Amino acid sequence: MSIRINMMAVSVLALLGAGCATQSGTPALQSPAPVSKAQSATALPTICNQTVLACLTGEYSLIIGPSGQVETYAGLIEEAEKRYAKTFKAPRTKSVLFLSSTVSQDDRQILKDSGYEVLLPWVSGIARQAMARDAIRVQIKSRNSDANDAEIETMTEAMLQRAGLGLGVNAERGAIAHEFAHMWFIKNNWPQSEDESEDEDQDARQYGSAGPDWLDEMAAVLSENDFLTAQRREATKEIVDKGNLEAFWPLETYFTMEHPIFKQALAMLKARGDLKDGMNVVMLTADEARGLDPEGGRKSPHFYAQSRAFADFMIETSKTPFVFDRIAHALGTGMTMEAWLSENGQEYGLKTNVPDLQKQWELWLVKG
Repeated sequence: MSIRINMMAVSVLALLGAGCATQSGTPALQSPAPVSKAQSATALPTICNQTVLACLTGEYSLIIGPSGQVETYAGLIEEAEKRYAKTFKAPRTKSVLFLSSTVSQDDRQILKDSGYEVLLPWVSGIARQAMARDAIRVQIKSRNSDANDAEIETMTEAMLQRAGLGLGVNAERGAIAHEFAHMWFIKNNWPQSEDESEDEDQDARQYGSAGPDWLDEMAAVLSENDFLTAQRREATKEIVDKGNLEAFWPLETYFTMEHPIFKQALAMLKARGDLKDGMNVVMLTADEARGLDPEGGRKSPHFYAQSRAFADFMIETSKTPFVFDRIAHALGTGMTMEAWLSENGQEYGLKTNVPDLQKQWELWLVKG
C-alpha cells in the first residue's frame, strides 16, 4: 500500500520552525481563462456547484477552494507540468489542487468520475495559519499547565511571530509542484501502485510508488521551481565547501533505500491517529518535524539536496535531459541500477558500475 505524506512540506516546515527565512511577496498571477456555460456544464465536477467553493480550470488542471484563494494558485499546475516534461514523459493527466486539509471519499469519486486522475489536497496559506496557531497553542498548553487562556494566547501569538506563518509564496509553489510530480511519476511509470493504495492494511504502506524511492524523489525535485532549486544547490555547495560529502548517502545505499524519514513519519501519524479514510493533510510542529531526521547523523533535507545534485551530475554528464525517464522505464522492467549502468553507462558517459559511479560523482561535486 502506498501513501503520500507530503514529505516535501514536512521538510520545509521543519526548516521554518528552526528559524529559516521565507520568501515574501506575491508572484505575478495569470488571469484564469474564462469558462463558458457549455464548458462548465459538461466539464466541471458537481463539487464546483457548491456556493462556498470556487473552481479555476485549465486544459488539464482544476483548482478548487474558497473564493478569493484559488486565484493565488493560478497557472501553478501548468508551470509544474512544463518543468516535469523537460526530464520525464509529459503527464497530460487531468490534475486537481484541492485547497482543503481533507478530501472525502465521495468527493474523490466525483472528481474521478469527471476524468480527474490526480488529486492533491493542500492547506492554503490562510488555512495553514489557523492550523499552525492551533498546533502551537496545544504545544504551549502542554508546557505551561498553569497559564490561563489569555497568557496562552499571548505566548501563541509571540511564537507565531518568531516562526513565521507559512512556507512563503515561492517555496509553497515549488512544494506543490514537487508533490504533483510524485503523482505524475507514479501514474506514468508504476500505475499499479495506485491500485495497491486502496489496500486497508496500514502496516503494508510504502512511500510513493513501487519503484525506487530515489527515482520517485528525483522526478519531484526536478519539477521544483527556481526558488527551491537554488536552495537545493546552495545546500550542496555548503556541504561540499565543508568537505562533508559523508552528509550524502553512498550511491550503493541511495539506489536501494527507502525514503529516509518515511517510517518515522508514518509511525508518528499512526500514533496521532492521522491516518484516516480519504485524503488528509496534516501539520507537524517544528519539534515533531525535527524528530523525523534519520539515524546515523544525516539530515532529511540532505536527501533532497543530494537528489538535486545527483540529477545535475547525471544530466550534465550524460548530455541527456531524459536520462532518468529512460532509467525509470528500465527499472520498471525489474532491472537494477547496477545492471542499467553495466548495459548503458558507457553510452551516456557514465561509469559502468556503482562504485566507480560514486567516484565519478564525487569528483564532479568537488570540481563544482
